[in-house]
Amino acid sequence: MNLLARAILGLRKRTTAGLGVVVLIVCTLIALEILGRRSTSDLHDLLALAAMMPIFMLIVAYHKRTPVAGLAVLTELGHRALDAVKGLTFQMGLDFRGEPRVKRGLPPIIRWPLFVMFGAVTLLAVLSPQMPHGIRTVVMPVTYLGYLVLLVGLWVALALAILLVAFVSLAIIHDTFVHRQHGARKRPRLGLSAAVAIWFGMLAMLGVWVPLRFAPILCLALGAAYMLGALTVRRFVVQILWRPYQSIKVRSMTWSRWVSCQFMLIGLSVLALILTSCGALIHGDELAYNVMPLTCLLGAFLSWLGPGLLALLCTMTVLSRRRDPSRHAVPVAHVTIHRDASSQSEVRRLFARRGWKTSFAPALVNPLDVRVEIAAESLPLDRPSDQWPLIITRDDLDRDGLFVRLSRRDEIQKRRRFLSGLETLMKHAKRRSDSGCGYWLSPQYWFVAGLMRDTKPGEDEADSELGESPILSACIGPPYHRIFPQSVRKHLFDVLRGTEIDLIFIEDGIGYKKIRRAIRVLFEVFDVHGGRRRAEDIDFRGLPGLRAMIHDFQFDDPFKAKDYPEPKYDFLGRARILHIFRDRGGDEELIEPPFDYDRQPAPFAVC
Repeated sequence: MNLLARAILGLRKRTTAGLGVVVLIVCTLIALEILGRRSTSDLHDLLALAAMMPIFMLIVAYHKRTPVAGLAVLTELGHRALDAVKGLTFQMGLDFRGEPRVKRGLPPIIRWPLFVMFGAVTLLAVLSPQMPHGIRTVVMPVTYLGYLVLLVGLWVALALAILLVAFVSLAIIHDTFVHRQHGARKRPRLGLSAAVAIWFGMLAMLGVWVPLRFAPILCLALGAAYMLGALTVRRFVVQILWRPYQSIKVRSMTWSRWVSCQFMLIGLSVLALILTSCGALIHGDELAYNVMPLTCLLGAFLSWLGPGLLALLCTMTVLSRRRDPSRHAVPVAHVTIHRDASSQSEVRRLFARRGWKTSFAPALVNPLDVRVEIAAESLPLDRPSDQWPLIITRDDLDRDGLFVRLSRRDEIQKRRRFLSGLETLMKHAKRRSDSGCGYWLSPQYWFVAGLMRDTKPGEDEADSELGESPILSACIGPPYHRIFPQSVRKHLFDVLRGTEIDLIFIEDGIGYKKIRRAIRVLFEVFDVHGGRRRAEDIDFRGLPGLRAMIHDFQFDDPFKAKDYPEPKYDFLGRARILHIFRDRGGDEELIEPPFDYDRQPAPFAVC
C-alpha cells in the first residue's frame, strides 16, 4: 500500500501542472470557438485574437520554464518540419567559365512551387468574385478555429508581402541617390525623403483615383515587360550553379532562366494574395469590404505597391541593358572638314562603311571621339604626321591603313579613360575602413554595380554609416556606369575575355601606380596575341612591389598560398581570378643564370 501511495503521489506531482495547462488551452479554444461564431466581420476576429493573445503568451512562457508533454510534441513536430524544409534548400554560385558545361537542372523547391502557384492563381481567378468573404461563409459554420487559422495566415502573408515590396522599393530609390553622390562629403537627405514621399504618395493617389480592377492588369503588363527584358539577355553571360543541401551534385541554370523563374514565383505569389484578399472588390462587389474590411484594405495596399515595384524593376532592367558592357559599341570620329576638302554626306558614308559614327565640327567633342581633320592638300613633309587631331585628305579615306590607325587611337583613348576612372575608384576605396583584405574589380559585367569588398553580405554594415552605402548593390564609391562609358567597358570586356580573366582581386595597401602596371600587362598580352592567348603568371613577372597570381577556381577549390591572404568568396563557382598582392618576397622561383660560353676552351684538332 505504501508503494502504491508513493507512486500515486509521484504521478500527481508530475501531471498536475501539465494537466492544468492542457485544461487551460482546451478551455480557451472552446471559448474561442463558441464566441467566435458570433463575429460579423474580420475586425471582430482581430479583437478576439487580441484578447486571447495574452493567454497564449502565458502558456508559451510556462512551457519554456516547465515543458508540457503535449506542447513538447508539437514543438518537436515543428522542428522536424523546419529540418525537412531546410533539406529542400540549395546552395548557389556563379559560373564565369561555362566550359566544360555543367548539366542543366532546376531546383525542386522552385520547379514544383511554380506549378502549384500557377494552378492556385488559375483557381483563384475563377473564384475571385467570392473572395475573401466566401471563405468566411464556407469555413466559419464548420469550425471557427480553422477559419481563424486561415485568416491569420492570410494576414501574415499580406503583411510580409507589403513590408517586402515597400522595403525593396525604398532600397532602389535610396541606392539611386547614393550612386548620384560625388565626392567625400555627406549626402543630403532632403532629396531622398522627397523622392520617397512623392513615390508612395503617387501610389496612394492611384489607389484612390484608379479603379482596383486595373491593378492586376498593370501587374501582368509590367511582369511581361520584365520577363521580356530578362529573356533577351545574351547567352555568354555567367551561369547560375546550384546544388542541393548537403550534396555534391552540381547543376546549372542560365541567368535568364533563373531570373524568369524567380520573378514568376514572386509575381504569382503576389497575384494570388491580391485575388484572395480583395477579389470581390476587383469585380466591383462592395459586400466583401463590409464583411472583411481589414483583409480588403491590406489587399488594396499590396495591389498598388506591387505594380510600383514592378515599374522600378522594369526601369532598372532597361537601364542595365543599355549599360551592358557586352553590347557592341560603335567608335565615333569627330571630323573637321576644311573648305573645299569634302562634304559631310560623303564623309559620313565612308566612315559608316567602315563601321564608324561621325560627328562634325562645330559640335562639341566627346573625350572618347577620335579627332580627324580633312584638309584639301597633304601636309608638307617637314611637319609631323603623328599629332592629333590627325590631318588627312579625302583620298586617305579610301585606304585601309587609315582606319587601322584610327582604331588603335580609339583603343588607346579608351584605355586611358579606364585607367583614370580606376584611379578615382581607388581613391574612394582608400576612404573606407571595412573588414576584409581587398577589393573585387569586374567592370565588364552588367550585373555588378561597382567596386566591391571581399566580405560576406552584412559583415561590414557596422563599419559603414547608416544611409551612406547602397543597400542592394553593396558597391564602394560611384558605380561603374558613372565612371566608365559603355564603350570603355565594352573594350575592357573584350580584353578580359581574350586573356580569360573573369575577376580581379586587389589587395589592400597597393597603390594605383602598381595596379596600373598589372593592368597594362593584360593590355600587352591582348595586343601581342590578338586575344587568342590567355594571360599566365609568367606574364606578370618583374613588376616591382607586386606579386600577381592567376587561380583557376573550381568547385570547392579556394585560393591557397602560404604568405598571401585568401579572399572571401562562395565556394560553389568557377572563375579564373587574377590576384594582385603586395610582394612579400622569398617566394620567387629560382632561375639558373645562363652559361658564359666566351670563357669555354675552344677545341683544337689533334694530329
